[in-house]
Parts: sequence; C-alpha cells; structure tokens
Amino acid sequence: DPPTAAETPAQTISGCGALGLKITDESLPVESLTACCNSHDACYGSSCQIKKRACDRGLKDCLAISCEFILERQVQKTCQGAAKLLYSGTMALSSQQFSEAQEKLSCRY
Repeated sequence: DPPTAAETPAQTISGCGALGLKITDESLPVESLTACCNSHDACYGSSCQIKKRACDRGLKDCLAISCEFILERQVQKTCQGAAKLLYSGTMALSSQQFSEAQEKLSCRY
C-alpha cells in the first residue's frame, strides 16, 4: 500500500518568504505571486509521496505564468525579476520548510 497520512495537519501557509524573511504583498508587482507562494507552501505538506522538486517546479511555473500575460512591458519585466528572485530564494532556503511540512503529515509506511 502507498504511504498515507495518519491525519490531515493544519497547513502552514505563509505567503512569500522563508526563515523569518517575509515578503509582503505590497512589495510584489502583482498579487498573484503571493498566491503562487501559498500554493507552494500547501504543496510541501500535501502528501507523503510528494517530492520537493515537484513542488518547486510548480512554483516556478506558477510564477512564470503570473508574469506572462501582463501587457505593460515595464511591469512585466519587474514581475519577471521578482519571480526569479522568489524562485532563487526558494531553492536556497526551503529545505527546512519542506522537511517540517513532511514531518507534520505523520506518514505511515
């Protein structure tokens, strides 16, 4: 049988940022970037079988799509820069958050 969660833990959804660094919505060029960060947080604790790499790739794709359809060129470039920074920070700082989210699942094997 595949691993299952013994219980559904309360998700830790904290927006954008890690390890005490909080990036406020007002600091981001478009609000949808925060939604991407929240989805990424939820992904980390979504399943005993989820891979960190899959969640991180989902974040990268979400951030890119959030910036893709912005019509004003300067806002789009600012969005793309913010997206790159958010993704780079995630790659550098999120291992602890992933481990903690997985521990909260109380998976049985």
